[in-house]
Amino acid sequence: MRNGPCGGTRENGNCEVYPDRKCVWYRIHKRARFLHRMNFLYRIEKVHNWNLERTSAWLNVFTGRIEPPELFLKKQNEPEKSDKI
Repeated sequence: MRNGPCGGTRENGNCEVYPDRKCVWYRIHKRARFLHRMNFLYRIEKVHNWNLERTSAWLNVFTGRIEPPELFLKKQNEPEKSDKI
């Protein structure tokens, strides 16, 4: 998470600013738990490199300035797939 919870969630999971709405972080946590993807929430994101602002992300990946995005993360407790058939 680059931006963490705001700290304004009510006891029932509703937003502090908009009491009629569920807190977005409450919904994210609930959905991640349902989909068995809590590992997404516990990842520590790297600090944004502002020197690369307004430059090509893919060019930065290909030149090694940044790491490529992880499009698919394995689910928690999912065994590694073997290369053997």
